[in-house]
Parts: sequence; C-alpha cells; structure tokens
Amino acid sequence: MTITDQEIKANLAKGASSLAMEDVRLGMTVVPANSLILRDGTVISFGPIADQNCSLITILPIMLGAAASSSDVQSLDMAEVVLVDGVNATFTVFNDSPTMAQRHAMTTLVETMGFREAIISAEAIKKNINESNDPALDGIWWDDNDIERAAFILIDGAIVSGGYDFWLNHSGLTVLRTMFDDSDSDFDTLCWAGNLVVVIPEDMDYRMYGPPTALQRYQIAYLDAWGYYGEKKHA
Repeated sequence: MTITDQEIKANLAKGASSLAMEDVRLGMTVVPANSLILRDGTVISFGPIADQNCSLITILPIMLGAAASSSDVQSLDMAEVVLVDGVNATFTVFNDSPTMAQRHAMTTLVETMGFREAIISAEAIKKNINESNDPALDGIWWDDNDIERAAFILIDGAIVSGGYDFWLNHSGLTVLRTMFDDSDSDFDTLCWAGNLVVVIPEDMDYRMYGPPTALQRYQIAYLDAWGYYGEKKHA
C-alpha cells in the first residue's frame, strides 16, 4: 500500500493546527536538517530538534493519515520518501526506485553538504532480528533498557544483546552480517554503516563508529558512570 504526495500534503494541511506540526515546514529547497523528501522533490523539514526520530514519530500519523498502520519509522516505505538525518549528516532511502527529483536532492546532500547514505536504519536492524530464522541470531535480542548487557547500541538508543558473555559465545561479525542482511562486509564497515556503538564489557570499553546520536549518548552516560572507557573510531 502506498500514499501519494498529494495525499501526504493534504493530510499535513488538515493537521496544521496540531502542536506536533509547529516546526514543520514545506518547501522545494534541500536543507541540511531533519527532513523528508517526497517523490516530487518537496522537502518537509522538522525544525532544529535534537533527534529526528522523536519529532518524526509524532507527525507520522498526521502525515500518513488513514494509511498509517503505526507510528513506526518503517511506515515511511508506503510514502516512498528519503529521510534526512541532519544530526548525523546521513539519509535513508525508503524508495526502491527514487525519482529524478529525489536523486537530484541526494546528489546535493552528498556533493554540496557532505552527507552520506545511512545504509541501514535502526528499525530495519530490529526487524531483521525479530524476523530472522538464521541460527546466528539465536539468543540475540534487542531492548531499550538492557544497557548492562549491551553488545551494540543502535542510533535510536536500542540495545542489541546476547547476554553477559556475548563476545565469548558469538561471532560479532556473523551476528552483524545477519543483523544487516549483508554477507560480504567486514566488521568495521557494518559498524560504520549503522553508526553503532560497540560495547565490550570484558574490557570495560565502548567504541563509537560515528558521532553518537542524542539517544546513544543517553545510553553511553550509564557506561561512563560505571567507569567504561570510550574510544571514537576513525575511518
């Protein structure tokens, strides 16, 4: 099921009086900020907020209207948009065949503003964990509040874990490849692709692959309080 650009704009107009829409703006100019790019090139920006998911989730039901099955970010598939994360200078394509207007906008983001494509979103990773039958993910789960057993911290703050002995009982690379549905990339490449924080409890250590989001920093604060040492990886 898909929803047209015209339907999205009509829904936004209907919900214009909502507090959730206070900082939402429509235009035709690509901006280095949290925004959505529709098929026709229209840019829906969310304003200067700390974390794009917090605002996006509140406007999704308004934007998608009756077509919204949930406020899950993965619902953007039905809108076939490009999601721009101004905080981390990345974008995620929710359209298997981006339009010429969307491709032009992505080129502008990359060549003029220094953005890069986010290869896989936190929602896609969690969906892979939930739905995979691969034995590599046996005993692997994600949770929002299990920081003491964290192996990876996703960009939305979710914790991926396999228990206290994750690094002893599992191959980190095999787990990552299954989480990302990618059978070829190496460990560091996948971590960079997901902007992950890798946590190694045995060494009281965590490693940041990219600038942590606000929700990742929230989880990192617990690690810092427990005496963990943080290292920022360099490409």
